[in-house]
Amino acid sequence: NLLSENIEITGNRPNPFSEETIIGINALEGSDLEFEVFDVLGQKVEGRTVNVIPGQNDIVFNGADLPDGIYVYTLSNEEGSVSGKMVLDR
Repeated sequence: NLLSENIEITGNRPNPFSEETIIGINALEGSDLEFEVFDVLGQKVEGRTVNVIPGQNDIVFNGADLPDGIYVYTLSNEEGSVSGKMVLDR
């Protein structure tokens, strides 16, 4: 998984979150990545392309329309994927 050598997820804050959270990423090089969020049943609830630059990046995720629960976020490209978990709790 070459992507995991280039991208480090530094976590999301706050976690748990009530409406919005910021996912921190450290990147060695810039690229376009597919950002996807899945619920515990594996249903995709968010999907978009994000552009990361070398260094620290922040991805804002708004879960205001989603039910409370555990969600998995994934950043991927042709080199692989990296994932993390977050908890939505109002």
